[in-house]
Amino acid sequence: MGNEEKMQTVAGALRLFGARGFDRAMSVTRGRLHARGVERDYGPSDVRVRDHRRFEGVSDPGDTSVVYAIETVDGVRGTLVDGYNVYADPAIGDFLRDVRVEEPATSETGVTLPAFETTTEIPLR
Repeated sequence: MGNEEKMQTVAGALRLFGARGFDRAMSVTRGRLHARGVERDYGPSDVRVRDHRRFEGVSDPGDTSVVYAIETVDGVRGTLVDGYNVYADPAIGDFLRDVRVEEPATSETGVTLPAFETTTEIPLR
């Protein structure tokens, strides 16, 4: 099974990013990034998104997610998992808006990470 095939699931992406040294689970709380097992927390200017992968559920729209490979200024590397589109955590999106993307997963110019994409609200009737 090739790397791209293994990247077809969130678990596969986490394993492959882990093999590349992004081995700490990360979370965002109160506008700061936390890495499991690290005594320090980080602001947006202290981290870089090195890669990301987006997943869309085939049978369940609730299965949409994004895995970010993140590196801090002091060399801590880990992954941050978020929902996608309407399922995204607003705290993660707010944090990532100010984070520099150094190595986007695609070759597009002006790449926009999924958490920053705007959505059209559909009015409820």
